[in-house]
Amino acid sequence: MKLAAVVMLALLSGCAAMQGSAERTRASTMDIIAAAAAAAPEGVVGEYQLSIQAAGTDGRAVYLNTELDYRDQRNITIAMSPAVAAALAGTDAASAQQYFVGKKLLVKGQARRMKIDFMSQGKPTGLYYYQTHIRVKKPEQIKLLSDKAA
Repeated sequence: MKLAAVVMLALLSGCAAMQGSAERTRASTMDIIAAAAAAAPEGVVGEYQLSIQAAGTDGRAVYLNTELDYRDQRNITIAMSPAVAAALAGTDAASAQQYFVGKKLLVKGQARRMKIDFMSQGKPTGLYYYQTHIRVKKPEQIKLLSDKAA
């Protein structure tokens, strides 16, 4: 009976330790994507080491991508306002997006699975896919680790 209580306590301690792992640094994009999907719709708060391969903008936000194709299921997108991107790059918002390409970053934030609708004539088609996004609201959330993406 006492042995069963000890085993249960050990199991519960292990589960509690696993919950805290969401706040550790994660370097593998697939680990981040899996954790965000498992936590959906909430997301996973942590520090993430990401190598930026591509960047883009839609006028409202600057997007930094870990893959060349942002639709790739292995991609993680960092989304930030043009003002935050410009502050981090030390340049204007228009050229800020290219500053990050080829760099390795430490990003603090919530990795969250986002549903992306395919649109036709401004309306959702009913088809969609998922992306993993980390929203950056303040320049302090990003630290440059290296000028070379790994």
